Amino acid sequence: MFSHQLTYSAWEPATLIDIALHLEDAGFDIVFNEDHFHPYLPRNTCACAWAVMPIILEKTKRVKVGPLVTTTLGGRYHPAVIAQMAATLDNLFPGRFILGLGTGEDMQTVPLGSPFPKYPERLQNLRETVEIIKRLWTEDIVTYEGKFWSLRAATLYTKPKGKIPILIAAHGPKTAVFAGEHADIVDVEPIEDKLKKEIIPAIREGARRAGRDPSEIKLMGRLIVSIDKNWEKAFNAAKEWALGHYGIYHKRGFVRPEQIREYERELGEKVYDLKSELYAFMCITTKAEDIIRELERVKGMGIEIFLILNCSPDPLYGVKVFKEEIIPCFKG
Repeated sequence: MFSHQLTYSAWEPATLIDIALHLEDAGFDIVFNEDHFHPYLPRNTCACAWAVMPIILEKTKRVKVGPLVTTTLGGRYHPAVIAQMAATLDNLFPGRFILGLGTGEDMQTVPLGSPFPKYPERLQNLRETVEIIKRLWTEDIVTYEGKFWSLRAATLYTKPKGKIPILIAAHGPKTAVFAGEHADIVDVEPIEDKLKKEIIPAIREGARRAGRDPSEIKLMGRLIVSIDKNWEKAFNAAKEWALGHYGIYHKRGFVRPEQIREYERELGEKVYDLKSELYAFMCITTKAEDIIRELERVKGMGIEIFLILNCSPDPLYGVKVFKEEIIPCFKG
């Protein structure tokens, strides 16, 4: 399966919707939407995913849609409100919504006046979030008392029409165990040694604890793609994404897009080293064959859903390449 992450840090809402239409036409199966408050690219745009997703669902006919990923940290959303929004979208567009959840980043909490908690607190927050959402979807009256969230005889009057798949981002073994307990899809980093030694065994352990069949849990792995007929253009476009993505996960205190320029100065010549960890999940190229080769490598790790981030200078050119050359190679 092919999924695509729409970059809300890069494009205005109307452009995101237009790209989504092209993605469906190209043969993509899922359109994921960044759910951030601050962007990680200095382009002065960062729309609300929950406002844009219903429009994408309305304008498309087939693709599944969901956030990648929503967090309850910083008081952005109460888990019950997430449950309600997701159930409503499943009512309007049955079987086409996927709920992506994660432990969050600094940029989603600090701007809202909330500190960024340490990992154990973030995982507990996510655990309570998933428990509340699942109970509201399936039970009539829910009372809940957790460390972070509570409910008092709460009822979700508009229930989902079907089973809404839950995606959990798990880049470490502890979250992977939790994902094995609760997720239908797990977003992982496609690093072969880490997957084989840490992440996949942890997912299986979580599934075993919950009495689930691990084979029913799908792994999703990312590839950030920049393709253009001019390699220099492709690289310059990719560099901005590399700094932002790497900054989110490795530079604590990354809360404003203006910090990217400061971060670039700190890294110096490393910014131009394609072998550095900045470009670990990237394919910068002028040829579709290079992307196909990278996707075959990722598939060999057990990845069942490709997650594409298209940072090509012309995103629609990148989509066109996927439509004409890459997706037919895997679906043909």
